[in-house]
Amino acid sequence: MGQLLLAILFLYLTGFQLLPLWNHHQNKLWVDLYPVAEKNKEAAFFFLMVIVLSLQAVIFTALMLIKGQWTAGVISLLAGVGFIYYFVFIYSKKRVKG
Repeated sequence: MGQLLLAILFLYLTGFQLLPLWNHHQNKLWVDLYPVAEKNKEAAFFFLMVIVLSLQAVIFTALMLIKGQWTAGVISLLAGVGFIYYFVFIYSKKRVKG
């Protein structure tokens, strides 16, 4: 149970640290030289977040499976996928829009 909470906590912390990347190049002129639709920029940003967080969840699950904790590993993977979906497509979308 503690490993599951720790895995979710680290997923949250990583995702929370990725959120400022959205505004990182906001004031740079060179970003606007090649016109890209705002929805494409958002989609690429959310895709990056999904990839990074999914990789992290898979690593946490693999570590649990290597230790022989099959049930905890599967539960960790399912909880991680659910958390990633919520964090990226619900929580982050509200933070990026606002």
